[in-house]
Amino acid sequence: MGADAVEAVTESRYASRKLSDYDYVVIRDADRYEPEFSNCVTVHWSWVKDCLIASRFIPLPSLPMAHSQEA
Repeated sequence: MGADAVEAVTESRYASRKLSDYDYVVIRDADRYEPEFSNCVTVHWSWVKDCLIASRFIPLPSLPMAHSQEA
């Protein structure tokens, strides 16, 4: 599950690539969800933490705010 690269930005407009080019877009707070995330695989920060703690890839949960979890 290791990442080749990780990029952290305060706003999506600062990303170095199109959002759809990323494997996952991690959202820390649900209220930070933006309409342009609808074309991405979005996950919540708690899912990332759960994967790291379990040392394995945990199935993607569905976010109540969008249907972008299905890749």
